Amino acid sequence: LISRPPWLRIKDRFRGHPDGSTLRKELSSQLREFKGTDGKARFSTIKGNVNLYRLYIERSLQISQSGGRVRLVVPSSVLREKSSLPLRKLLVESNCWDSVWSFPEDSRLLFGGSQGVSVIGITVGEETDVLTSFGPLLVDDLAPGRGLASDSPFFELERGPWSSWTDTSWAVPKMPRDDVGRSMTIMAIGKLADKPRLVEEGTGLNPSGRAIKVRVGEVESSVWKKEICDWTGKDGEVPFIRAAHINFKDGKGVLGHPAFELNSEGGKSAWKGPSEMLVQSRIVCQSVVNPQSERRLVWAVVPEGCVLGNSVSFLDLPNEVKDSLSEKFGSLEGGLDFLAGRLNSEELDLWSRAWAANNNVNNYEIEMLPFEVEEDVVPFSLLRNEGRLD
Repeated sequence: LISRPPWLRIKDRFRGHPDGSTLRKELSSQLREFKGTDGKARFSTIKGNVNLYRLYIERSLQISQSGGRVRLVVPSSVLREKSSLPLRKLLVESNCWDSVWSFPEDSRLLFGGSQGVSVIGITVGEETDVLTSFGPLLVDDLAPGRGLASDSPFFELERGPWSSWTDTSWAVPKMPRDDVGRSMTIMAIGKLADKPRLVEEGTGLNPSGRAIKVRVGEVESSVWKKEICDWTGKDGEVPFIRAAHINFKDGKGVLGHPAFELNSEGGKSAWKGPSEMLVQSRIVCQSVVNPQSERRLVWAVVPEGCVLGNSVSFLDLPNEVKDSLSEKFGSLEGGLDFLAGRLNSEELDLWSRAWAANNNVNNYEIEMLPFEVEEDVVPFSLLRNEGRLD
């Protein structure tokens, strides 16, 4: 069976319809409850929004006999997105998923548009031992009659290490094309895979019983547009922070906002709304990323007295974590600066690029970042504050 599934999401099917929300929920419910002739649910991998291509992939496996071969053109997000996890488990644990060809967004294919495109190859009903991942591929890598040219970049995911890397989510990492970049990415994944996750409790960063939360800024520009204006530099203006203000310069995250950096663009950068929206110091990153950017995640510290737009994500830290950072670094901002420096490491950027499902940085991606504060944090903090020691 060779096919290209429909890429439509249920929510796109009814976009713009006056009763779109109701129709979407009704159709999603019908698909979740649909049963085959054996009385069992037809689709076992539905999670989150109902995407037709995921249902199509599962159905393709069902209608192919054991030992049959299935090859499908799918969005590359299937390889890494959280909502496709049940589908990947089906591909790996109940079938032999042995190959994937991956083409990036700008590969000039006739399908895919702004999305990356992948071609997955599965043998139905057999066991997955090794997945060979080819990519990122170019159109020139296609070879008539042979599939791919012999020098196309690839790497192999053996089931054991692959399981450990992904905690059995069976996500397929996105690799750079050059050999040096691939080696650095594989080394970063191997080093970080066993680290605790950023939001875990009982870690060096967060020994408290409350989890760290990832949230987006409180202000949606389309709702508060009358309260957002250009920056003029007058006394009393409140900085409004958007994703565009977060930049990476000289190895660290900075705020490219006229309140903190001269000659920065001041359009839509001031807040004249209610003062209740002002926040205390926060550590933030942008939640929408240009695929051409040098880095995927950039972390910076927003000082107290600013307002955050919803294109910015931030860490909602338990009070115990804030108090600990303030004590160790002399101030909350000092502690957040330390965290931002660690989160802006080259290894974490390689990790986040490898496991990114799309250009949006969702909360789950940030929550699952491997992050460990080593036991040398206290000596490190004393060195930072050495001018205050007798």
